[in-house]
Amino acid sequence: MLRTADEELRHLRTAGDPDAGGLVVCVDCDHADQVARILHEMTGTRPTVACSRLNDPDDPSPRPAIEAFDKGTSAWIVSVRMISEGVDIRRLRILVYATNIITELSFRQITGRVNRSDPRNGTDDFGLV
Repeated sequence: MLRTADEELRHLRTAGDPDAGGLVVCVDCDHADQVARILHEMTGTRPTVACSRLNDPDDPSPRPAIEAFDKGTSAWIVSVRMISEGVDIRRLRILVYATNIITELSFRQITGRVNRSDPRNGTDDFGLV
């Protein structure tokens, strides 16, 4: 799933949306760290991790991590319940829903982070994996 999502994100970035970003929503902080390691191995770059308990001492605290990702151009952010209602990262295009949260409200809040328009992106492509 991560490989397919990364391929789609790379396609979007090379096809005219160079700052397109992807979000992986995880079950817990240990899961987020595992996903970050896998993405790092796949891409050569450690993704931004936004989690209440950081396993990697080089990761910034969640709020600064989210702000830096929002203003930056890095490809991936991995999160546990940190990017939901009220967080507005317009460049998110890909969502990997790798959590066990099954309530409709949570699902709508998380998918709403990616399913929105961005005036900087004329095609407004996005993908859910």
